[in-house]
Amino acid sequence: MYYIRHNYSFEGWTKFSCAAREAELIGDPRSVIVAAGKGEQGAYLLEAVADALATRAEDYLDGLSPELAQGFDPPGKRGNYLRMQENICDLRLNERRRLGQKLWQAIHGLRPDTPEDMTYAVGYVDYKPDFLYVLAAARGLDRATLLKRGVYSLRAGLAYFSRGEGMYIADRDGEGFEVVYLGGLKPTEEYRTAGERLFGHLKLS
Repeated sequence: MYYIRHNYSFEGWTKFSCAAREAELIGDPRSVIVAAGKGEQGAYLLEAVADALATRAEDYLDGLSPELAQGFDPPGKRGNYLRMQENICDLRLNERRRLGQKLWQAIHGLRPDTPEDMTYAVGYVDYKPDFLYVLAAARGLDRATLLKRGVYSLRAGLAYFSRGEGMYIADRDGEGFEVVYLGGLKPTEEYRTAGERLFGHLKLS
């Protein structure tokens, strides 16, 4: 109970009497556990993305233009994939939950009566102030289109929100994820304008 109630940390724990004191304050331990479980689907989603990045499909280049194909690490040198994993795995549970919840909401924001649709959200974490996350969900779009939109929207978001690097994570038809990492790009007025158009109505949280 102490771990759950103290932001998933044992900081401040000095002796077992802390547990007894926590039990007195709680009264109903079950309510604490139920409350802690709310929103866990978000954390699970981001953990699934990190796990998916550990492997690569043999046909990963099928249907991609040479420009998009250049963005992938060559076989045996998957440095960018490790960088993408790191920027998920370095998130604390609360951050995984909150960012993952945005992805969850994007998935459930797709209109059921539309064969092609896409939704997205943006977020960041306090201890990574120069990093932007773009979370998206799509139905009926091929990988090439989804990756192309990912590169464009991430460049626009980095320029608009004045961030140095970021990741785009998109759920594709509930069958898998497409992930884009970008960093070290010089912002242009074209992309700032695009960012205002794409993200100006969204709250960065």
